[in-house]
Amino acid sequence: MINTLKNLISSLEYSYSLTLDMNFLTTTVTKYENLIDEENTSSLEELMYIHYLIALCDDNLRNNDKSLHHFNLCLYYSIITNNETYIGKCYLYASKLYFILSDLDEYVYCFNKAEKIFTSNNNYCDLSKLYIYTILHNLRLGICTSKVFGFIAKTLNLLTLYENEFSAQTYMILGSVYAIYLKDNYYAIELYKKALFLANKYNLVTLKIMINYFIATGYIDLNRNNEGCKILENLLSDTVAVPPITMKCVFTLELLNLYITTESNIDYIGKGIDFIQENLILLPQLDRLQFISQLLIIKCRLGLLLNNQSIDTLLNWITKSNEIYTVYKTSYRFSHADYTINCLFGDIYYEFEDYLNALEYHKLALEFSSMYESKYVIYAHQKIAKDYAALNNYKEAFINMEKVDKIRSTIQHVNLLDNYTKVYKEYEDFKENEETKNQFFANLSHELKTPINIIYSSIQLLNMFKDTNDDKFKGYYGKHEKSVTHNCLRILKLIDNLIDTTKIDSGSFNLTFVNYDIVKLIEDITLSTLPYIEIKKLNIIFDTEIEQLEIKCDPYAIERIMLNLLSNAIKFTNNGGNINVIISLKDTNVCIKVNDDGIGIPPSMRDQIFDKFIQVDNALNRKKEGSGIGLSLVKSIVELHNGRVYLNSTRMRGSEFIILLPNVKSMEPYDKIICNTYVPNTSKISAEFSDIYELN
Repeated sequence: MINTLKNLISSLEYSYSLTLDMNFLTTTVTKYENLIDEENTSSLEELMYIHYLIALCDDNLRNNDKSLHHFNLCLYYSIITNNETYIGKCYLYASKLYFILSDLDEYVYCFNKAEKIFTSNNNYCDLSKLYIYTILHNLRLGICTSKVFGFIAKTLNLLTLYENEFSAQTYMILGSVYAIYLKDNYYAIELYKKALFLANKYNLVTLKIMINYFIATGYIDLNRNNEGCKILENLLSDTVAVPPITMKCVFTLELLNLYITTESNIDYIGKGIDFIQENLILLPQLDRLQFISQLLIIKCRLGLLLNNQSIDTLLNWITKSNEIYTVYKTSYRFSHADYTINCLFGDIYYEFEDYLNALEYHKLALEFSSMYESKYVIYAHQKIAKDYAALNNYKEAFINMEKVDKIRSTIQHVNLLDNYTKVYKEYEDFKENEETKNQFFANLSHELKTPINIIYSSIQLLNMFKDTNDDKFKGYYGKHEKSVTHNCLRILKLIDNLIDTTKIDSGSFNLTFVNYDIVKLIEDITLSTLPYIEIKKLNIIFDTEIEQLEIKCDPYAIERIMLNLLSNAIKFTNNGGNINVIISLKDTNVCIKVNDDGIGIPPSMRDQIFDKFIQVDNALNRKKEGSGIGLSLVKSIVELHNGRVYLNSTRMRGSEFIILLPNVKSMEPYDKIICNTYVPNTSKISAEFSDIYELN
């Protein structure tokens, strides 16, 4: 049962709310609440997971009080079972809910608790989620302080320390923060594109759809309407990656607004309205009312454009829309609603020559416009200028048009400054990339040239003796055959690493996941390295706190990870040194440690050690070979398992690498995913350990 609960939690925990099936959430809550009510013999750990699952579902259903109740119960069981990961998670969600419920003292207490736990455990993913919630809730209340900017900076920094499926969502949310609240659509689109790259890498189909939608809205806000329109039309016409119905309704609304703004495809607007109205019944109640509110706005805008509705009808529509918005203001999913509704009130009154009421509402729209992009401030001033002109107050009309000119001038100046800053940053990045590239090619040349020279020299020596008697030639061949083989393997390893790095960067590196005993797998891989351990007379100890545990993994990808870490440990540990491989359970993860008492990693290199082409010793006359690609590959492969790998920076001697893999099983049919045997890949092992020897 615990594995079922874990997998359900995993499917919900980092999912974007728009992608979730509300009926499934409601059914799940009912099922597991009934299970608790039956007073069965669930263990304390099971009760912890059950309450957490119910709380997650209720949170997405926006049942805030109920969700908080179950998170507090989960916290109780987490403390009893000493599960620090879930203690932190419960404090995370409790802080979010207390903020929504305006209990700021409890919010601060829970936030500090969660932050402390996540920081001490290097749980960068949940820490970034904690900061994201804090950023969003503050900005939704109009709080945009230096502290909020600090959380944004911290989150962006955390994204450089980990990468998994949630990273894509985090980049997307930060993009929306910059677009909606910080009025920087240029940077927002940059963040969206980073999110899209990761969504493609992890094949997150629904999230890719959502990110493309945000990119489209970014283009629209930058007045690049054709680009935005094309993306939206492609999303709605895609028959392969079909958006969920809620998303289709959102995209249709956005497209309808765009068509009205550009006065194009007017015939489609009625069809779009009909499509949303027909599908309202499929939407959750809260979403249904908000879509009705937006449809009423669309109808008002269309009525004003076509001039085919009475003032009473238009005012009735916009009043109903405003009533819904007022009720759901704090959870209203559509942006600019306060500005748009007041603008439409003003536009309706202006159309029917009630200029005083038009002026009043356009001034209200101006107040709200300051929270959004500058173009909305410009539109509001332009409407106010028209109102004053209609009232024959040309002085005030002129003042407002002057403000429009001033804002436009400021925007041009800011854009020039931003462009200069961007170009300068790109130049600095280019210089840094050139240095890295040059260093890499110098290393690559060295890595290729050295074994090729050795192979070539061996062939020349063999050629000198090819005409001698067979026994003598065999003697020379036997002497140099090992050297040739060894150096061929070094070249093959380098080429394999380069190919796999390219595949990972392009998102085409595929894993074959099975349910496999991770303890046996790590032990078998460790034992396969004994011949190389013995070369340097090292001591290796394999230790595990658990005897057997099946998890979802790719055994040969895990082999790749472990061989790299073990070859590094052997390479950089002096003769007679010690290497330890330790397996344990750490909350919801399997923890694998590989440590040694070798030369260690300098403090200045620890933050870069997983970067591509980074080596502890960059000198071309170094004694240890290596291209600087291995640890970068390790990090990427671990992250493709939704895991994390990091260097224990507190270790005083040698190095310790820690891998955390999710303790979950594949939910595929059992006969499709089970794997009973792992056979060490001897050629891969030989290639991986081909550079452990010192150069003479």
